[in-house]
Amino acid sequence: MSDMYAPLLTGVFISLLVLLGVFMISIYNSLITRNEAIKANWTVLDGHLKRRLNLITALTTILKRYPLEELDALTKLTNLDNIEPSAAIGQRSIQESKVSLALRNVIAEATNNDEVNHDEKFSRLKQEISQIEYGLQRARRAYNSLVVDHNTSIKCFPQIIIASWYDLSEASLFEGDDEFIEQTNAV
Repeated sequence: MSDMYAPLLTGVFISLLVLLGVFMISIYNSLITRNEAIKANWTVLDGHLKRRLNLITALTTILKRYPLEELDALTKLTNLDNIEPSAAIGQRSIQESKVSLALRNVIAEATNNDEVNHDEKFSRLKQEISQIEYGLQRARRAYNSLVVDHNTSIKCFPQIIIASWYDLSEASLFEGDDEFIEQTNAV
């Protein structure tokens, strides 16, 4: 009688192994998909950061023509605009926050200067910076949302096992300056 069930048990065992394999492959693919989405969104975020850096350079060039009372914020800005693009995301986040703070100070100072405030190039650049900051904020939120989803996923069972097998680690959040866009629009 046991010989009669042997092929059936073998078939059930093989079916369970196949289902387990499909399940593991599905988990692996979802982890890799999340990881690739993070990389793609980082590229978008990095593009916004590079565009902002170009606008800062143009703004610095314009503002150097005017006698500003407090040049400290401008000096900080020009010293910080050489951000290391290959820095770790956490370090880059800190650097970019410093740039945002210095940029906010420069725009506030320049806006309070009547001569600068009437410069059409300054007004146009200020508006472009506000727009790029808005896009940067949206890109950062999308990136951070994917990072939180990925980090939560690789901490859950059974994903944690597969993530450890393939050295999939937590991604870093990109912290930013949420207040900047409101302040540049208010100024």
